[in-house]
Parts: sequence; C-alpha cells; structure tokens
Amino acid sequence: MSALKQRIADLEVLIPYGLERMLSLLDIVETDTVPTAAIPIGASSPRILINPEFVQEHCQEDICLGALILHELHHLLLGHTRVFPRTTTLHNIAFDAIINAMICRQEPKYKLFFQKYYPETKFPECLLRPPECFPKPYVPHPDIPSDVQKIIKELYYTNRTSFYDVFELICRYTTIIQLEHTLIGNHGTDGRGFEKHDDPALFEAIRAIVEEWPLPPFPIKGRSLADTFMRKSFTYEERKTPEKTIVQAIMRLKPDQGENQGVGQGYIDKQTQQIWPNFRDRKTFAMMQTGIQPLLFQGKTPHRETLTPVSIYVDVSGSMNPYISHVSNAVISCSQYLNEDIFLFSTKISSIHINEFQKGSYNTTSGTDITAVAKHIHENKVKTAVILTDGFVGPVPKQYLKACRNAAIQVILTEDGYKDDLIPIANEIYTLGAPNENHR
Repeated sequence: MSALKQRIADLEVLIPYGLERMLSLLDIVETDTVPTAAIPIGASSPRILINPEFVQEHCQEDICLGALILHELHHLLLGHTRVFPRTTTLHNIAFDAIINAMICRQEPKYKLFFQKYYPETKFPECLLRPPECFPKPYVPHPDIPSDVQKIIKELYYTNRTSFYDVFELICRYTTIIQLEHTLIGNHGTDGRGFEKHDDPALFEAIRAIVEEWPLPPFPIKGRSLADTFMRKSFTYEERKTPEKTIVQAIMRLKPDQGENQGVGQGYIDKQTQQIWPNFRDRKTFAMMQTGIQPLLFQGKTPHRETLTPVSIYVDVSGSMNPYISHVSNAVISCSQYLNEDIFLFSTKISSIHINEFQKGSYNTTSGTDITAVAKHIHENKVKTAVILTDGFVGPVPKQYLKACRNAAIQVILTEDGYKDDLIPIANEIYTLGAPNENHR
C-alpha cells in the first residue's frame, strides 16, 4: 500500500462518515490524469482518482485531505449537474460554493483547506471558501462588494440561500471566468452526476452510508441550504387548452383502483323536474289516479361532475427552476379538475389557492424532500393525488408507505426525470410534455 493510500485509510476525521465502508466500495488510484480528484462515472470498477502532486502541495494536513475527499463524494452524491442539460464554468462554481459551504458547516475545521486554496477577496473564488473569521461572527470585508458579502454570509452562517442565488450573483458580475486555481473535484469527466442506473449496487450502498452521516448544525435537505420559505415568481401565460398529461393522469383515477379510492370525474344522478311522467315516481301516479294532473314530474338525470376532488402536489424545489413556468401554467390550465387549493412542496408543504397561484408567485425552501408529501397524504387521509416533480426527491419514509400505497397516486415527471424513488407509491408514471407542446 502506498503512503497516500495508507494515509487516507488512517484519516480519523472521516470515520464518522463511514470511511471504512466507503473505501471497501471505491479503489484509490493515484494518477496525474486529473488535476485534483475525481470519481469517474461508468468506470469498469468504482474508484476515486487522486493527483498525488496536488495532495503533496495542498493537503499536507489530514483535515485538508479529508476535505478533498468529502468534496468529491458530495459531487458524486448530490448529482448537481443533472439539473441542467449543459453545465458551464459558472454553474460549476455555484455548485462548488454550495458543496464547500455544506462541508464547512458540517465541521468548521475543514475551512483550512478551502481558505488555503482560494483567495479571500478575489471574485468568484471568495464564494468558494469561508471568510477568515468563520465560524466566529461574520466581520464585513472592506474589499468585497456588499451583495457578494451577503451571499457569503448566507452560505456559511445561515440557511437562507440556494444554488440559484449564487449562480445569479456570478452571472451578474461576469460571463467570462478566469480562476487562479483549478476547481476542486470532478468537473470534466461527467456531465450529469452519479445515477442509480450507472451502478445500482454502488448507488444504494453509498446512499445507505450517507444516511448515517452526522447532521450539520442546520440540516440540509435535498439540494439547498434552506429550510425556510422564500418567495419566488414565474411568468403566467394563459393556455387555451388544458395540459393533456395532467388531465390524463386525473381521468385515470377511477373507482376500480382500490377500496374508497379516487374517481376523477364521472356521472351521478341529480333530482330534476320534467314535463313528462316518470314511471318510478309512484307518488305522482297515485295522485293521477285520484284525478289530480301535476304540471311537472319528478325525475333523475345523469350529471357529469367531479365526485372526489383530486389533490395535486407540485414540486417547487430549486432543481425545478428550469421547468417552473411551464409546470405552473400547465397546472393552472387544469384548474377545473382540481381542488381549489393546490399543494406546493420543497422540504415543506405550502398550500395555495389556484387563483392566487395564477398571479405568478409561490413559496419554496428551494430544497426537496418527498417526506413532506408522504406525511401530508398520511395525516390528511388523501385518497387521490397527482404528484408533479422531476423525481429527485429521495425515498418515501417507511412509516408513510402504507398510506401512500392505499391512495391512488399518479406521478408526472418532467423531461429526464428520475422515477426510482417514486415507483413504490405510483399507480402510473407519466412524462410531462415539453414547453409549448400542445400549447396554443
């Protein structure tokens, strides 16, 4: 065993993160083919590539080497690059800012690695490292613009920011980036992040390890540093026809799907008055036998209406940002088929009246967690539901599986959505039409 491999195996700082189990899954390969470190996707055998010269220069302390490995594992696990069809350097910087903040908030000692590697006042590198005062109270820096300092403070001291806030800031300042240092981690060997179909056994093994990681002071769910609501907006565009995929999902919620389950729309008999006799109306016929001639007769007419209102849960997490305008307009176009209140979910549920949603604003924490939806279905005994999401929501907790399986649930995924976590509770899974498809 080389000195570097032995050193990694002896890293006490990574023991709480399941180091021994992680190393049993990933081979350590020393190579100069990557500038820092990388976990290549789709390799014949799972491995982590580490540049020994980079380690020699920048990771002499064990805490720095641990931070490097954790950074790469976060790249692997979060799959940030799946959010966009094509990522750029600007995206990658924003991703790294989120990852580095997560690591430092988890254990402030890891700040040493990022503070040594990235300059404090140069933009955008200043976003990739905690300030010198961290974790002590934030001290404003005279050489950093106030809006940049706001994001830095929110990244490392609060839970009120997201990838999109960081990305928007970077785009506002520049479109051409020249970094003094190579970005840490894997930014070139994979364009989407690690997914279950790449290696199902490895995927599940790593996820099981991560579920046992110690929680940071401000727990982070989904892909965000936030668990408090923020106000977001979208552009409302009226549609002449309802979104066919959502209508199809609702109409498939029929009575024969299970005991007491939903029905979408159907026919019921309504009492009416009519000018012709109804042979079932025995009272009227008895009156006619006595010589009384009614002007109107009682009758029943089949009437089409919604028998059980359908609840719809709309994913408004950060990863849905590229789709939110299309998704929101699609939902509003189907309002006649839905409950008046719709449920928006991120890491929490936010109820909003369909008319209010039509104004083009909503609440979100920017994170995502299917637990909020599953718990809501369980507590409110929901019988029919449509879940509209990109699928990156995590597994349904065991305590809510029964309630979700007893309900009639239709899942609608965005393009390139991830279905595996929702298969256990979905009656059927659909794919939402692309923007402008059937939109006239």
